Amino acid sequence: MPNTPEELTERDILALDAAKLYYSGKNQAEVASDLHISRPTVSKLLAYAQRQGFIRISVIDPRDQSKDVIAKLKQRYGLIDVVLVSPPLPTQDSLRNSLAAAAAHMIADLVRDGDIIGVNPSRTMDAVADHLEISRRQNLTIVQLAGGFLRGNANQRVVASFASSLGAHCHTLPVPTFVQSVSTRNRLAHEDHVRPILALGARARIAIFTVGSVEANLPVLPETTFCAHDIDVLGRRAVGDICGRFIDKHGRICLPDINNKTIGISLPDLRAKEQKLLIAGGEDKERAILACLENGYANRVVLDYATATAILQRQG
Repeated sequence: MPNTPEELTERDILALDAAKLYYSGKNQAEVASDLHISRPTVSKLLAYAQRQGFIRISVIDPRDQSKDVIAKLKQRYGLIDVVLVSPPLPTQDSLRNSLAAAAAHMIADLVRDGDIIGVNPSRTMDAVADHLEISRRQNLTIVQLAGGFLRGNANQRVVASFASSLGAHCHTLPVPTFVQSVSTRNRLAHEDHVRPILALGARARIAIFTVGSVEANLPVLPETTFCAHDIDVLGRRAVGDICGRFIDKHGRICLPDINNKTIGISLPDLRAKEQKLLIAGGEDKERAILACLENGYANRVVLDYATATAILQRQG
């Protein structure tokens, strides 16, 4: 885009005039008549104006700007910041992309020089990484907070992508979320390639995470750790998980025995973080989001408008 009026070409000026007329409410035929050019030329000029950066389009959705919903969420749950989104399509991908784009903006404003940022890998975090831009902050570190429920090495890949997008140092957690025994968990947690990562996660100023739905995560739980009774209890009592920790509607651990065999940040450590950013939405996660908010596991949230209003209505 030209930096000064003197740098504008005749085509630039004609494209600007066409854009001003078109976005004032006229159709392309009317613009063509006013400027004494053909309708196809108007279409080409509008496309050219967009490529040149002359046109900036903003969609202002009143749902996303709802001061009433934002104020109620902040007051009721002691939140520092709330951002609402309204996905254009009723699909999981559309919801995830809307949440991720909004979260990327919040993260850019949140980080400071030298920050350690803990990330819990998930498909939502993968989408957030796609929207992040290289940070102007210096000496950033991304650390994996828990194993996650993605298959194979996808959990580590998400964390690495997050770090790459921010231009940060990366530290992944090279162990499964759940192991077969408490002794195995303790042994792994003290190994040289694991202990420093867990310690780094404990030092993180910022934790960025989502909540998982029980329905989505139960089928991928390892049979070596979760017996049929465990699955039954989770199916009846759990509302979801936070960083691999399955909670009930009161925010309490559902199965202490499983919790003791879980590698990653604990819920008390998460609650103690200075900045706790929850990125979540959708009807299937509503109960988990509510439990998370009610128990102080988040103080910043990016949430879709429909879920936000449902949570407020649920609490009367």
